[in-house]
Amino acid sequence: MEGKSLNAAIFDLENVVFVAARLANDNPAPSVEIWNGDCIDLMLEMDADSVDLIVTSPPYPDHDMAYGDAYGGLKQFQDFSLEWIDHAARVLKPGGALWINVGYYRADKWLRRVPMTYYLFPIGERVGLQFIQEIVWNPSSRQASSKSRFSIKSERWMYWVKPGGTRTFNLDAVKEPPKPGDKRNNKHYSLPVDVWTFNKVNGNSKKRTAHPCPFPDDMIERIVLACSNLGDIVLDPFGGSGTTGVAAKLHQRSAILLEQSAEYCEIARTRVA
Repeated sequence: MEGKSLNAAIFDLENVVFVAARLANDNPAPSVEIWNGDCIDLMLEMDADSVDLIVTSPPYPDHDMAYGDAYGGLKQFQDFSLEWIDHAARVLKPGGALWINVGYYRADKWLRRVPMTYYLFPIGERVGLQFIQEIVWNPSSRQASSKSRFSIKSERWMYWVKPGGTRTFNLDAVKEPPKPGDKRNNKHYSLPVDVWTFNKVNGNSKKRTAHPCPFPDDMIERIVLACSNLGDIVLDPFGGSGTTGVAAKLHQRSAILLEQSAEYCEIARTRVA
């Protein structure tokens, strides 16, 4: 990211507008940059090995929703995923983590649902990332609806690391308070396991915006705290309503959000201000 001013400004680079509070190495205060444009084009402007953590959720193929159909069917989704994950791996520092949130591919209209992780796993390996584990996100508020199979309630996180450096994993930073009345638990704290229960941001929440699928703040905070350190830079290639930026700034990290929707960029700017 060389050649850009360190002052808060608006940049016009080949018809792409960058609204950014620049990250200065000598300024420990966290800042958030919001770049409006295609994530691949924008990552091409970034230096290799320049971010410490990537947290994101890409669009889904054939999802019958506006935010999920941007890349057509499964083949187009896989081709696009290979491209953006390859660029993400390039800008990620050795030892840095890439967290990808995905749901299910609707293999037909009513019955078959295939976890998107099945399609993304070989892509991550192909670009040289090391798979650490899968996390099941189990939002407690979702209702069952299918009568032709077991209803889908969960989503998945894929946790990858770029080899060649020291992995950051601060497990003590994400301790949870003990559950009341359960004598089996440590009376002081418990440690998260690979099934996470965070409620989705529902339509009645004060945090709800025009974005159709915002992350719960506390879920992204867990990832930021566990897989980055104070002063690190967190990237979200599909920045959406800015939750990754909010979590990073709250915990003294800086963030770069890439988002092709100008409307969502404005929402994110308001949230991280």
